[in-house]
Amino acid sequence: MRILTICFVVCIFGALGSCTNNSSVFVATNEWQTVKKGQPIPKGLHVRHNFQTGETQAKLLEENNETRENIDDKKMKSLSLHSDAVLHDAANDLVLSIDELKQKLKKIKLETGEVNSLEHQEEIKKAFRSYEEIKEDFKDLEMNITTDSEIVTNIFNKFKTYEKSLASGILIKSEADAILQIFNDLEFLLHQVDNAQLFADLGGMEKIISPCLNITNDDVKVEALIVLGTAVQSNPKVQLRAMNADLVQKLLHIMTVAVWSPLQSRCMFALGALVRQFPAAQKVLIDHGGLEIFGKILEDGDVQVELRVMKLITDLAIERENIKKTEDENLRSMMNREYTRTEFEKKLLLHNYCKYLSSLITENYKEATMTPEFLETALENMIRLSGTCGEEFKNPENSLFDVVKGLVGDYGTVEGEANADEVEIRENLSKLILRLRSLVFGDVHDEL
Repeated sequence: MRILTICFVVCIFGALGSCTNNSSVFVATNEWQTVKKGQPIPKGLHVRHNFQTGETQAKLLEENNETRENIDDKKMKSLSLHSDAVLHDAANDLVLSIDELKQKLKKIKLETGEVNSLEHQEEIKKAFRSYEEIKEDFKDLEMNITTDSEIVTNIFNKFKTYEKSLASGILIKSEADAILQIFNDLEFLLHQVDNAQLFADLGGMEKIISPCLNITNDDVKVEALIVLGTAVQSNPKVQLRAMNADLVQKLLHIMTVAVWSPLQSRCMFALGALVRQFPAAQKVLIDHGGLEIFGKILEDGDVQVELRVMKLITDLAIERENIKKTEDENLRSMMNREYTRTEFEKKLLLHNYCKYLSSLITENYKEATMTPEFLETALENMIRLSGTCGEEFKNPENSLFDVVKGLVGDYGTVEGEANADEVEIRENLSKLILRLRSLVFGDVHDEL
C-alpha cells in the first residue's frame, strides 16, 4: 500500500458489511474519481477512503507502482467499501501523500530505535561503555570477592609466618598485633557453624589455638580463648576436635597457673562452651581434677570467675535432670550411661565442691560482693545440687541454716521506696531462698 488512507490494490466484494447493489461498473482513469456507494470496483485499481467524509475514490495504477508493490493479479478480488463499516470515530484525515507517508515512517523508526545508521551507532557507543571497559573497572573488585572458606584458608597461610615465633613461646609486638587482628577476623567468621567446622578440619585447634595458649603473651591467650569458645559453642563436631586436641587439659592447666583474672574468666568461657552438652568432654574435665579446681576458685577466686564456675556447674546439673524428660527410651538409656560414666555427683562430694559452695554463701552473706546477681547465681547452684549436696548443706558447722533464715528476713519484705525493677529482683530472690530452705531443711511453709 502506498497511501495510509487504506489504498487497496486487491479488492473483495462485500468484505466489510452489507452494500447497496449497483450494477453500474466504475470506470477508472489516471485521476482520482469518487466511487458511488455499493458500486463494484474493477480489480487492479488504487482505492482510498476518507473516514472523515465517508468518500471513497479510485484510479488506475501506474506501471512503476505496480512493480514496486509486487501485485499478484491472480490474487486480486473486488472490494466494496462502506463508510459506516470501520473506524467511524477517526479524528484526523488519514489521506496522506507518498512523501508525507515516508516522513512519518522515518519518524516511527527513529522513535522505536530501528535506525542502523553509522552516526546513530556512534552516538550509542558514546553514551554507553563497552563490556570490556566495565570489566576492567571491576577487575580489582573481582579479585577481592572471596568466600568465607577461602578467607579461613588464607588465615591459615598467614599463620605460617609466625610458626617459629609461636614455637619459641615469645612474640615481638608487631607479631602479637598481627595475630590479634587475625583472631578478630576469626571470631567473626567462626560464629557460622560451617566455618567453625572448616577451621577444625583444617587443624585450627592444633595449628592455631594450642600454640597460642603456650606463649607468654596473655593478650594473645585471651583472644585465642575467645575464638576457641566461639568455635566450639553448640557445635559437637568442633567440640570433639578440641577435646581430641587435649584442649580440656590445657584449659584446666591455665586455670591453675593464671594470676590475671580476665585470663581465668576467658578460660572458663572456653571451657564451659567446650564441655556443655558433651559428656565425653565432661568426663575428661572431671578425671583431670576440674571439680577440685572449681572448688578452690570458690574458696578464694575472683568474683567474676566464681560466677562462671557456678553457672557451669548449674548447667551440668540441669543436663542430668533433663535426661528424665527424654521420651525415647533407648536414647534415655544411652544418655544415662554416658552421663553416669562421668561420676559427676560422686566427684562433687569427693573434691568438696558442696562444702566450698556452702562456705561461699555464709562467708559473703554480709559482704559487698553479695550482689543480687551473685546471690541469685549461688542460690540456683545450691538448689540444683540440693539432692547431691543436701547433707553437706545441713551440716551445722557450715551455719547455712542461719544464713538462709537471715536471707528470708532480708528479702521477705519489700521497701516502699523500691522501684518496679527492684521489686521484681527482690521477689525473685525471695522465691529462690524459700525454695532452697524447703529442699534442704524441709520447710513446710514453702510459698512456691
